[in-house]
Amino acid sequence: MTMRLIRQARKLAVDPEVVAAIGHFRQAPTTAAADVYADAGIPLLSPGVSDAQAGAMAAEILAYLEEVDVDRTALVTQGGSLGAALRQEAGIEPIVRPDGAGWLAEVLPADAVVCDADPVTVGEVAKALDGSGWAGLFLGGPELAASDFGAVAGKAAEGALFVTPWPFPRDVPGSGQFVAAYQAMGPHVEPPGPLALPAYRAAWHLFAALEDDIAVNGAPTREGVTVALGLMQSGEAELYWYRVGGEGTFEQVR
Repeated sequence: MTMRLIRQARKLAVDPEVVAAIGHFRQAPTTAAADVYADAGIPLLSPGVSDAQAGAMAAEILAYLEEVDVDRTALVTQGGSLGAALRQEAGIEPIVRPDGAGWLAEVLPADAVVCDADPVTVGEVAKALDGSGWAGLFLGGPELAASDFGAVAGKAAEGALFVTPWPFPRDVPGSGQFVAAYQAMGPHVEPPGPLALPAYRAAWHLFAALEDDIAVNGAPTREGVTVALGLMQSGEAELYWYRVGGEGTFEQVR
């Protein structure tokens, strides 16, 4: 998949009419394509979790674990930004990779497990823990909102908690008009999920940058859009807590 993303980025880079790109939701594909866009001078708007957001999410998770008086916390990570932020904190032990030998035995004594990996891997970790009889607190980031996580984890997904900067639109005050407009633009049948808002926000930022660049230079360019995006202010994002319920449902809990 990484090579396919790089090839696609290179195809966009050779088209002079491409002045910006939006993508991706996960860190690995964003990192894979970022150098290609940077070399071509194409600004990349990534709706994915930034390092700053990952740090805030890590602090939020640690504060919650302290609040519920968890003694032992294990981290299962593929090296993502959330895992990296959590690694810097004392008191998390062990820290393992999900593809490492014996990882399950290492984390079983923990009262809570935080998993930072792609949705399929997070599902596999949750299922393995559940199959071993582990009954602790399972936590993670936005990957737990993905349908792949629930499909792989099955019943083991129920009760998992995750923190995310991307709320379900239904949980944002005043979002009724957005939800209605989203569903009116077929083929959307289901209400917008947690990836809808960051994707649309990225598009709105890009449209605003294009408008500013055209106003200043008469036509959009890669350099002009880059400058316009750099002048935009991005406030501190709020974080949201969700609990995974049965049959792919999600409940906002904090």
